[in-house]
Amino acid sequence: MTTRAPDFGPGRSWRRVLVYGLGVSGAAAARLLASRGAAVVGIDARRPEELALDLPAGARFEAWSEDELAGRGLPGDVEAVVLSPGVPPERPLLAEARRRGLPVVAEIELAFPLLDGPVVAITGSNGKSTTTALAGALLAAAGRQVEVCGNIGTALSAVVDGPPGRTFVVETSSFQLEAIERFRPRAAAYLNLAPDHLDRYASLDEYAAAKERLFANQQADDVAVLNADDPRTAGVAARARRRSFSRRGEVADGCFVAGGAVVERAPGEPDRELLRLADLPLAGAHNV
Repeated sequence: MTTRAPDFGPGRSWRRVLVYGLGVSGAAAARLLASRGAAVVGIDARRPEELALDLPAGARFEAWSEDELAGRGLPGDVEAVVLSPGVPPERPLLAEARRRGLPVVAEIELAFPLLDGPVVAITGSNGKSTTTALAGALLAAAGRQVEVCGNIGTALSAVVDGPPGRTFVVETSSFQLEAIERFRPRAAAYLNLAPDHLDRYASLDEYAAAKERLFANQQADDVAVLNADDPRTAGVAARARRRSFSRRGEVADGCFVAGGAVVERAPGEPDRELLRLADLPLAGAHNV
């Protein structure tokens, strides 16, 4: 009698998976893996007895401290590594996994193939959480069932199981985007780029390249929303339809501020006023 392998999306039937880092996203990944029948090896800077993981009954799970497992090496039967965003990619165990040809994927990458609805993803150096929360509120007001998740606090892996027909509004950090392979948002927004996390990245260009991976898997029928007022975001190459936003001038496809209002422009359509700035209850030009 054979046991059916756990299913984590097309071509993924991992039986034993290492979860590196057991914070919010890593713990959610461990629960998702265990709920699908995979054995999980978890490592963290904290000792196993310091962890508080709510795993499903019957879960096959073992926990190691980072130092303990580093001394032993990567277990030979591990088939993939799920990486928490706070774990630097140059860790020796990750280098070993890559030498062995194992997939090393982000937690959002693990969850993505299991979602039953479209993804709206947001990145940027500043304003990600606010914009993610606003996008979720707008979609909910429009009658959508919405999951607001990702780097904002609730991991994407934690909301995989639920009612059908939901839209997933996901805040994504550069750390998460480093390790995606198939993650493809239906709409993706890049708000801005400022010097940040340069203790992890060798240069601003390297940091920007991680952010731009958000658009790597999009196709022509997806949407890329870009800040026309920021040269680093405005110049991003994207296969998706490019829609821009600006407070400083008009755009060919997207939204801009003119005459005390936010105006939307789309090719072949008349401009339309979306709202008056005086009616916006949020303070500050950055919230426009």
